[in-house]
Amino acid sequence: MALTRRQLLMIAAEATYGTSAAPVGTEALLVLDPGLTPLDGELLEREVIDSAFGRTRARIVAMRKMGLEFGVELAHSGTLGTAPKYGPLIRACGFAETISAGVSVTYAPTSVITDSVTANHNWDGNRHLGTGARGTFEIAMASGAIPRMNFTMTGIYNAPTDVAFPTPTYTDQAAPLDVNSVNTATASVASLAACMQEFNCSINNTVEFFDFAGCTKQVRITDRQVEGSITIQRPDLLATKDFYDLAIAGTTGAINIVHGPAGNRITINLPTVNFGPPTPADANGLAMLQIPFVALHTAGTSNEISIAYT
Repeated sequence: MALTRRQLLMIAAEATYGTSAAPVGTEALLVLDPGLTPLDGELLEREVIDSAFGRTRARIVAMRKMGLEFGVELAHSGTLGTAPKYGPLIRACGFAETISAGVSVTYAPTSVITDSVTANHNWDGNRHLGTGARGTFEIAMASGAIPRMNFTMTGIYNAPTDVAFPTPTYTDQAAPLDVNSVNTATASVASLAACMQEFNCSINNTVEFFDFAGCTKQVRITDRQVEGSITIQRPDLLATKDFYDLAIAGTTGAINIVHGPAGNRITINLPTVNFGPPTPADANGLAMLQIPFVALHTAGTSNEISIAYT
């Protein structure tokens, strides 16, 4: 009897696009809330007619692909200069990886996207393989909770097969740190040292599946629109920071969040942010502001956001 809970996701970077990297148990990820769409496609109606009402021919499943949604804990690898186990996923979402040996790993977006992964999802003995997978993700941080990255990936469909449930080996995913005043010492918004309740940032990649005649199937990222919101304690005085004026004037500023101590630190930096109209919010009687934002890049570059592990 197959069980829903017996799921294992293994991810490996591809050397050649669309050619399976054959992920095995040593490439298993610790994931949250996995959601699998084994066969995603377009149903083509055969609109032929005969003497009777209704359909007369079976539909055709076209544009066949596989979908995956899941979260990972936003945590360090545990070793300075070693990428986290989910690093290949970040790269397959249109980010370049820069490693400084023994010091840091930094991810920054790029508009020249070549990286892809093979996703091997074993559902209690059914192997579902998505090759050439690319996607998008969001960062979610809330006070009193474990921060996470939520991925949405699309891969090329491969017929599922029956295989034994692998034995996983979990490495390079250190225990996460909850978001609080000690673990998350810095939350700067437009140069204001803020008291942050929540931060959400979506990379918002446009992910398209192409299956043109005469070409190879491919999942492509064709655009990116980084945006999100941050909820902070409202400054007592407008003179301290007037977020309404920032929105009206279109004045840009940076958002910088530092989570974790040295050696287990993740820094999220958005250097140029356009703030939207703030919305009043409440946190157990404290006056808060929820501030939407869109991240801008310097003309001709891709520097909307960086994620550094130090």
